Amino acid sequence: MFSHKIPFLQLENFECDKEIVNIIPEEMARNYKVVALEKITGVNINVLTVGMTNPRDMTTRGILERRLNHKVIPFEVDNQELINVINNNYN
Repeated sequence: MFSHKIPFLQLENFECDKEIVNIIPEEMARNYKVVALEKITGVNINVLTVGMTNPRDMTTRGILERRLNHKVIPFEVDNQELINVINNNYN
């Protein structure tokens, strides 16, 4: 079995861009406990780095990739910090 080390990101130290955060609709962000962090685009490249409370949840990652049409690169984040980012950027 191959193990992937998923980095932990402290959202309190990360400056979130509201335009990027809003790539993920609020209802989806709250339901799946995710927040968009950075978007990388180019020729044949659509990548979204995403803060997740459960980044090993392959079902949620698959749903995000299909619905947003981006490859998702996850970072693990603290649940309360994620809620704070969601509250501050969607309200």
